Amino acid sequence: YQRRVHGDAQRVMFYANYTSEMQKAIYEDGVNVKGYTAWSLMDNFEWAKGYVERFGVTFNDYGFGYDPNAPMNQYSQPTVHQKRSVKNSFHYLSAVLQANQLLDPKPFLEQLDESSEA
Repeated sequence: YQRRVHGDAQRVMFYANYTSEMQKAIYEDGVNVKGYTAWSLMDNFEWAKGYVERFGVTFNDYGFGYDPNAPMNQYSQPTVHQKRSVKNSFHYLSAVLQANQLLDPKPFLEQLDESSEA
């Protein structure tokens, strides 16, 4: 596991707690869980918050710039120069799926700056 610049400890803890409670529902309450879908794959446009709210497991650098076709705010639109990188929550969910068991979220909570990333 290689930590990324885009730490999202709150989201990691959300997934750790949610999946833990889901496991309890299966083994303690006999709930027949068929699957789980994490919301959302990547940061995206939200109707109420626009591009401000970020809760995907993939960070999307929108590369904001000029878009002459935008109906408003022409100088702050996502451009074709977008970059995406996975967040710590992605690494946590991936590790849980690969291990096929719940994992301690602590190693996934740290955020490194670019100078210390390998």
